[in-house]
Amino acid sequence: MINIGDKIFIPNYGAGIVLDIGLRSFQEIEKEYVIIYLIVDDMDLSIPVERIDTYKIRSIGNKIDVEEALKILGQTTDKLEMNWNKRYRKNNNKILSGRTIDMCEVLRDLYFLQEEEELPGGEEKILEKVKHLLASEIMLLYEISINEAYNRLKI
Repeated sequence: MINIGDKIFIPNYGAGIVLDIGLRSFQEIEKEYVIIYLIVDDMDLSIPVERIDTYKIRSIGNKIDVEEALKILGQTTDKLEMNWNKRYRKNNNKILSGRTIDMCEVLRDLYFLQEEEELPGGEEKILEKVKHLLASEIMLLYEISINEAYNRLKI
């Protein structure tokens, strides 16, 4: 169960803090919502309580697990899928898993392709998205600025 003050991570949105859980009216219908402040985007996200499970919300990682995941960025990449469309879908699925280790693998692989100048436009967007998601978790976990968080993601 989610509680007010919890530091959480939502795939596709990033890290945030649960601000409130309560009744809200929207179009004259009253429902219970979870209000989450997304730190990097500086915005509130309202999620109906009955749909909260569909968002795959998890607690932010601990420092040991995140440090282990970040080590992946310095490793050589495994065999990459040559078909960019299949690679794109695979990377999107890893991001949607919400697992820090999976997102670090995506970042490592896309950094490699970027260095080789073989990064298609669609994957450039995924690169920026995964950097944003990881930086938000690092920022919240270590209580540092967004620029410091981005610096931790550089190889």
